[in-house]
Amino acid sequence: MENKNAITKQILVKLLAEEPLTEAEGERWEAIQQKPDIRQYMEQGKMDSLIVYQEIDAKSWEDFCKKIKINSTSDLLSFRIPFNWWMAAAIILVCFFTGWYLYLQGYASTASAIRTASMPGKSAILTTSNGLQYALKEQMQPAVLNTGAFRAEISNKGFLSFHKAGQTAGTVAGFNTVQTPPGLTYSFRLSDGSSVTLNNASELRIPAGFSFTNRTVLLSGEAYFDVSSHQEIPFIVKVGHSEHRVLGTSFIISGYSNDPAITTTLISGKLSVSTGPNKLELHAGEQSLILSGSDEIRRLPNADIDYAGAWRWNNFSQRKTSVMLSDLFKRVERWYDVKMIYEDNINNEQLTVGKISRKTPVDSVLNILKGPGGFEFTRMNDGYHIKNTD
Repeated sequence: MENKNAITKQILVKLLAEEPLTEAEGERWEAIQQKPDIRQYMEQGKMDSLIVYQEIDAKSWEDFCKKIKINSTSDLLSFRIPFNWWMAAAIILVCFFTGWYLYLQGYASTASAIRTASMPGKSAILTTSNGLQYALKEQMQPAVLNTGAFRAEISNKGFLSFHKAGQTAGTVAGFNTVQTPPGLTYSFRLSDGSSVTLNNASELRIPAGFSFTNRTVLLSGEAYFDVSSHQEIPFIVKVGHSEHRVLGTSFIISGYSNDPAITTTLISGKLSVSTGPNKLELHAGEQSLILSGSDEIRRLPNADIDYAGAWRWNNFSQRKTSVMLSDLFKRVERWYDVKMIYEDNINNEQLTVGKISRKTPVDSVLNILKGPGGFEFTRMNDGYHIKNTD
């Protein structure tokens, strides 16, 4: 096996250098092209180019290039290659051998998993209505907290769940707050049985009397809600100047303070969205937009649910899709806790991307986007400076 791998690597080097193969290498290459895994990619009808990028760091890429004896520059962290079958198969094989990832217009290879990009040492924070704070992380001591009308239980895995404590409405005041830092998402359960997943850099404030007289929560940032049905008490999410009222459904709300709009994506059920005098009822698969500083509500009938919820699966984008580059940049900023500084207006605002994991280092993500996005970037002390290439 070791000898076959060495031959395959030598074939790759020759193909990249456009050098002729020996008879033995040619026979080996013919056999490689018949492998089912290779044929699967070769038979994809929409492949006109492919992007190969390294997901560990620049030093790993340099070491790899030295091993297979090809030149390396920082630009090679992400590069586009005009499509042809033999080169596609060669690079696929090298990706398999080295454990790197390959993306083909949204189709990911089965490479080995890489390290998570979550910030080490960071955790979600619970602040109780009486002002106490708890870091919600694995391997902590299990805890049971009395927080007004709630009993909050935290497991040794850091999972938070609220339970009714038996107190009546009118005896409880204040809020219990769950916050996430950049680079981290967190799921927990409310006392009515509803579940919440907070995206990074988000906050949910839960009234201490939640589920006794009302089920109203206050969101800053982005969250996924799976709401338990309760006919008498609707579930209400307040974001900025908007209100989202449901009886039982699942949906995503994105309302970061620096976003141009509050975006609500309905996955199942029905949802009433209101702001000022305006009100709109959403159905499953639809999206609403409330522009910042406006009471106008816009309906988008065909929501891209995969893109809206990609963060739940630890991705920036879930599959091949058309996105706004400025929106992707905001996602990158929040996840890695970095700044994007525009030296020009963005030229290629609308672009098509494939699946992009949030486990990927930030430089590699930008290297993936810079070709179709038509920009170059420079990392400086104050952030990433973005400049158009055309």
